[in-house]
Amino acid sequence: MGLLRDIQADIETRMLRTGGWPFERGGRPAIETTCYALMALAEAQGRARRKAIDVLLKTQNRDGSWPAFEGDDPEGCWTTALALIAFRCSSLSGEPVDKALRWLVHNKGREGHWFWKWKFRTVDRAVQFNPDKYGWSWFPGTVSWVIPTALSVVALKQALRCCRTEQITARIQLGTEMLRDRSCPQGGWNAGNGVVFGAALTPHIDATSIGLLALTDNADGTAAHGLSGYGKPQSDVRLRIVLRGVGAGFLDASRTRSPSLHEETGCSSFFKGLSVQCRNPQPRRDRDERS
Repeated sequence: MGLLRDIQADIETRMLRTGGWPFERGGRPAIETTCYALMALAEAQGRARRKAIDVLLKTQNRDGSWPAFEGDDPEGCWTTALALIAFRCSSLSGEPVDKALRWLVHNKGREGHWFWKWKFRTVDRAVQFNPDKYGWSWFPGTVSWVIPTALSVVALKQALRCCRTEQITARIQLGTEMLRDRSCPQGGWNAGNGVVFGAALTPHIDATSIGLLALTDNADGTAAHGLSGYGKPQSDVRLRIVLRGVGAGFLDASRTRSPSLHEETGCSSFFKGLSVQCRNPQPRRDRDERS
């Protein structure tokens, strides 16, 4: 299978004995890292993939959400969207996916509450955004941020193929409006807001890459404007961002032997490119059909 299979084999060797992958040198599986690895192994049929799925099923909270680590965050967190994307990439469905979708649809940033909307309109004017346009937070009870919102939009867009409902459609629309509203004036996205204390913030490549993934099927100028901060035409830079993410992940996985998959130039960058492919996963075929 060449380079791809070599990378998958390298990822498999880093798996914990109990299944899943740790954050850096930890001894217990991290949901984020395990999701990245599962996406990379989505087409594989080996033991590592099966054990990764088992770890995610075992660590899912009763309400359908996922914690950052096993035993933490009983109220759930942003990794719920990431787990949904990993499951979709692996062509998994059923009650765990349905429960996670319900949790994701009802979860929202703190500014979605009337009191916080009032606060951001009247008292807290340090940041400039429309509190009516909210997305998803890293953890419940906090305000919306770009990356968890973008990942949630991607996860819900994937769900439209089998579970189109008014609630899902409405949350996708609200999430995309939040991303448009929070973009930096010069293009792209910072971590949470585009303007603070009247000063335009600098866009970050990671937030901008994942934000573009969330908006990639929208027929408007937002994605192109998001790229304008990097001074390149839309199609050219989008391709470069995706290739940069995939390439960085390939190089990190094939050239380094550290036990961590959680490096900005490694798995998280790999995800930025890989999740584009996961938006339209190909149906898996039996082994004898591949010959």
